[in-house]
Amino acid sequence: MPHYPQPTVATAAGAACQACGQVIRMFMCPYCGSGQMLVVPGAPMPAANVAGMNQALAPVVQAPQGSSNSTLIKLFEPLMKGLGESAGQAFFS
Repeated sequence: MPHYPQPTVATAAGAACQACGQVIRMFMCPYCGSGQMLVVPGAPMPAANVAGMNQALAPVVQAPQGSSNSTLIKLFEPLMKGLGESAGQAFFS
């Protein structure tokens, strides 16, 4: 059943809706309409929609409302480091 928008929560399977529990695989920008696959720390990397095609990724962290920039940077650092390492390994292997 459709419901009003809810903040997502991080789960082992990825970002999930806290109202219905459905795992959300993609974020659609309300302004330009482009789609990005959600990447949550500790969850498996999302697969591209089409084999061999590049996919835009949207890193996601769970932070309290009103968090400072330094808090957000500390939350994103390990995720971005892991993404960079896996991208480098994929590119050079």
